[in-house]
Amino acid sequence: MLKKILIIVAGLLLLGALAIIGYKFLKRQTVTNSNAMAAVPVDAAFVFESADLSSLIKELETNNQIWNELLQADLVSKTHSAMLYLDSIISGSEVLNSVLDHQPVLISAHLSGKEKFDYLFLLNLPAGTEADAVVDFVEPRLNGKGVIAGRTYDNQQVYDVRPNVKGTFPSFSFAVVRGVCIISYSSILVEESVRQLSLEASLQQERGFIKVRETAGKNVDANVYLNFRTFPKLASVFLNEHYSNSLSRFTTYADWCELDFSLKKDAILLNGYTYANDSLDYYLNIFKNQEPQDLSIEEFMPDNTSAFVAFGIEDFKIFEKDYSAYLQSGQRGQDRMKKLEKMKSQYGIDILDVFQSFLEKEVALLYTDVNSNKDIDNSTYVLMKTKSKSIAEEKLIETLKKYVRAEKLSFDEYQSYFKLDDEKKYAIYKMPFRYVAADLFGAIFVKAETRYFTFVDNYLVLANSTKSLERYIQAIVLQKTLKADINYLKFSENLVSRSNFYFYSNIAYSPGLLAAYVNNDLKNKVEENIPLIQKFQGLAVQLSSGNDLVYNNIYLSYNPVFKPKPHTVWE
Repeated sequence: MLKKILIIVAGLLLLGALAIIGYKFLKRQTVTNSNAMAAVPVDAAFVFESADLSSLIKELETNNQIWNELLQADLVSKTHSAMLYLDSIISGSEVLNSVLDHQPVLISAHLSGKEKFDYLFLLNLPAGTEADAVVDFVEPRLNGKGVIAGRTYDNQQVYDVRPNVKGTFPSFSFAVVRGVCIISYSSILVEESVRQLSLEASLQQERGFIKVRETAGKNVDANVYLNFRTFPKLASVFLNEHYSNSLSRFTTYADWCELDFSLKKDAILLNGYTYANDSLDYYLNIFKNQEPQDLSIEEFMPDNTSAFVAFGIEDFKIFEKDYSAYLQSGQRGQDRMKKLEKMKSQYGIDILDVFQSFLEKEVALLYTDVNSNKDIDNSTYVLMKTKSKSIAEEKLIETLKKYVRAEKLSFDEYQSYFKLDDEKKYAIYKMPFRYVAADLFGAIFVKAETRYFTFVDNYLVLANSTKSLERYIQAIVLQKTLKADINYLKFSENLVSRSNFYFYSNIAYSPGLLAAYVNNDLKNKVEENIPLIQKFQGLAVQLSSGNDLVYNNIYLSYNPVFKPKPHTVWE
């Protein structure tokens, strides 16, 4: 985060020079023909566009509780100092304010290696502004502590600013080409931007980018554009090796996404649309033929839930058809089909047909209280809503009997009971297929071991152990659920009512879960800042299909008085 702000600081220092030189043009209301978006290299992982960056920074400084709370973290406090310096530059210069009031600021992120990325800072300049003016402004302000070296690249002048003593200030490069100011800590990235301006093909010619840009909100704090061909690779930098490798290969999620960024006193909202070309094998297309669903699954999630991912599926047969089509061109699809065919040939079990016969619109992966339970496997559940408990139980018992006959086992070994009290007991069955949820619904469920299952009302519940199922049953019977939790109910007021995909994280319960996914550096930061993290109540990501675009709703809530509940005996 500090690196991002330093880029902005360096960029605005240079823009100050350009503003001074070009002020007379602004007074005459000169129209510039420059186009900063055309300077963004097409491999950008994301593009951040703000029509009023200085006001956004001031809003963070004065009115945002989230930002003020984050100041307790060392990295953010350093960023805060940089932002104060930036604000002093802006507020002290009528000229710089004038330039920034006239043109949006663009910041784009680009991979610069397997585990690194850099940023571009871009701004349209008043007509007639030249790079020499920037040099004349910057050079005396180095106070002899650095040098500016000019060089030619692709018939354009690129300037590298280097300190005489390493660490005095960060090195950066800049150029002014076709009225666009280009700044980056990476000289290579500046060169790529210069070269991009000489090419006919740009982001503005890409169909996916055009589609989502047309939906961008105007009266918002900023617009964020995600390029899903490269964004997963950038995001993977923050994960540990196992998850990093998986995410970096997930470049077939969608095409482009635009999110309107809105900053509230105690929340951050992002909403907008994602485009996935239906002629290509994009993951998001598996939801395109599904109407968004009104999910009620929170009624059967314990109130100590750390996180869950829920699918809202109108028709599971159509979902399977579209999911198989998505997988068919890759190795995973072949491996999946071999596994399903083996179940048929070896046991006479068509597992797809079995589950499709009773599933009803909702499937979820659930993690409970991972923050206090280091054994994630025993805190992981899969929930599936059924059309009828009796029909689903009958189908699955029939499936188990086929399996035990083929393996010459006793059915009694696959059935047990959990006695809740003198009057109520729950049948618990052993599931012979260890990862049946992943076999049915994909890699999102791959960490959910489905060794045992039971039924609670019309929900099929699968888990790694009988003890896990017993804990779950007790929570639901005691009505210790999200649906009965006042904090969750208040949080959910900011969500859309119908969706096809819903990710939720109760952040106060999630530090342990988060630490299991991130790289070692971030893991240490998580462990150092648990009290701070637990002041963030929740994060929700919802996707709702509609025509050729998918609607996204993302909500992050801050609640400093929220505290994880103490454990009861059943936990």
